[in-house]
Amino acid sequence: MKAMSAARAARTRAGVAGGVITLIIMLVLAVQNTGPVAVHFLLWGWAGTPLFAVIVVSMLLGFLLGLAYMLSQHGHTTAPAPGARAATPRRRTLRGKRAAAPAAEPVAGPPAEV
Repeated sequence: MKAMSAARAARTRAGVAGGVITLIIMLVLAVQNTGPVAVHFLLWGWAGTPLFAVIVVSMLLGFLLGLAYMLSQHGHTTAPAPGARAATPRRRTLRGKRAAAPAAEPVAGPPAEV
């Protein structure tokens, strides 16, 4: 098993915390809205459906669609186009500023005539 980097672990914790907060907010919204509503979808209609059920079903569908999308993207990376040159890497100095990429070595050739 690969060890998770500290930055990735922090992003994971932040994502989980954000998800839990969103879930709590959505559940409070659902619990406070329990009255009956009429739901119409294309050719179908349901009268007297509790608004709580509509909110919870909508949350679950959104979660499942997001999960399906996330799983479909797992492991996909953008590869450079065939024949594309890699970008010149830039180095960082000790003070955090970006240093220019090293200059290319001059090509040895015949001496210039004067």
